Amino acid sequence: MERIIHNSQFLFRRFVKTDIDALAALIAAAEAVDEGVERPVAELAAELETALADLSETGWLAQIDTGQIVGYNYGETGNGPEADFWLRGAVHPVWRGQGVGGELVRRSWADMRQKCSGQTWVNAWAYQHDQARCRLWSRFGLRPDHIYHEFEIPAAQVMPVPTLPLGVVMRPWEQRHCEAAAALRNQAFAHNWGYQPTTAEALRRRFQTARYEPGFSFSAWRQLPSGEEQMVGVVHGCLGWTRRLRRANEGEVVWLAVAEAERGQGIGRVLMLTAMHALRAAGVEVISLGADSHADQPAVGLWPQLGFTLRKALIDYRGVITNPQHTADDEKVAG
Repeated sequence: MERIIHNSQFLFRRFVKTDIDALAALIAAAEAVDEGVERPVAELAAELETALADLSETGWLAQIDTGQIVGYNYGETGNGPEADFWLRGAVHPVWRGQGVGGELVRRSWADMRQKCSGQTWVNAWAYQHDQARCRLWSRFGLRPDHIYHEFEIPAAQVMPVPTLPLGVVMRPWEQRHCEAAAALRNQAFAHNWGYQPTTAEALRRRFQTARYEPGFSFSAWRQLPSGEEQMVGVVHGCLGWTRRLRRANEGEVVWLAVAEAERGQGIGRVLMLTAMHALRAAGVEVISLGADSHADQPAVGLWPQLGFTLRKALIDYRGVITNPQHTADDEKVAG
């Protein structure tokens, strides 16, 4: 099907398997602009291979007369309670603002409606500064659900590490601490929005895959009257993972947890700054971290106090498809 938009001719067609390499090249171009990351096309093509079933059923492409693919969208089948579908897609930076994204989403949305039964949840995302994408999701009835904030600080600006409270000691990370760390994290975040309980085995896997690294991870322990010690705080950081996915000079503080009863004493600040100084000593120039919050309560906590500034904010949108039949609302969106 051909469609004229703003005097430019686009062909909107179904995805086929032979489109993978061209689609990977499009994603690489979009990520280079939106994320500041240049991932290999071969790596992106391998990821698309794992999504073939969803791409084949709900995938749509926008193509110009030279044959170049300039946009795509599809509904990825969800694997958990957060969503039945995740909308995935992008438009090449050169071709944005011409209605291509809206037409692609409209077509994938119709496919998802045909697949759903009853109330089906759909998630999508947009950077806070990308107002065009935010408006697009609103047009389809999706509303902000939570915000992922990404912060950064030049390593040269890391503050000195303050003194720990009396009776609390710092320990370098050891794998035998996994059980205590998992229990602490589950207790500390039991009532936080979006948190899913973890296990000691899951923590071990994180270290095995270098998502967490021992040299940038530390724990804080309260010395009890009995002579035993109880973990009251933990921080995990990494370098290799972040350098591979972001910038060669960047390290990341991935996770911080402090026991609820121990908060307000500066333990979290000491843990954070200890990990940050370890990353700085390893030669990074930038240190980053991420923090989730509910869209209705976009608090960012301790991070600005430590000198972090907001790099970008990613909004997760959520909504429902309730009826697989074509409705007047769809005609309004499409128009």
